[in-house]
Amino acid sequence: MPSLLKNYLRFILPVIVIMIFAAGFFIFHGPVADAATLISGDRFKGSGTTVYFYASDGKRYIFSTEAVYFSWYSDYSGIKTINDSEIADVPLGGNIVAEPGTYLVQFVNMEVPFRVIDPKVYAVDANLGLRHVASSSVAQSIYGTDWESDIIPVPEVFFIDYVGGFGSELSSSGDYDLSGTLTSMASPDNAAVH
Repeated sequence: MPSLLKNYLRFILPVIVIMIFAAGFFIFHGPVADAATLISGDRFKGSGTTVYFYASDGKRYIFSTEAVYFSWYSDYSGIKTINDSEIADVPLGGNIVAEPGTYLVQFVNMEVPFRVIDPKVYAVDANLGLRHVASSSVAQSIYGTDWESDIIPVPEVFFIDYVGGFGSELSSSGDYDLSGTLTSMASPDNAAVH
């Protein structure tokens, strides 16, 4: 009998150890989804830090910077993880821009630390266009006294993603409807599929 027990333990112990490690991986890394299970509106990532948005056109769109991501979401909860090898199975559609009305943008270079390339500050409008804010008093009247904390740096290579181009300059608070702009985009899907 003891040899039967030894053989049983020899077989079952490795299985138990593997199950414990697998359960630990699942608990600490979350479930690994399959690219085929993604639905419109899902946020997902591979083993790296890049977060993608799965749009209604079946393509993945990149949140170009962390600041752009946080213009749409308040935290990282709800992000699915898929295998790196499956990311390429989802066609790349482009980049997500800052949510209209949430932040002001200013273009910077790609160096670390970055340098401001264009000293102008822009509001993003409902058409994903850029509206130069003419002065600090105009910025304050639209975004409040803390308006400078609402500026996010956007690397200049992403300028082209603001497909609305340059709109007219904001020379007074009446030139920009902040509340209307904020409600113009329900999700990044509207910003991704243009």
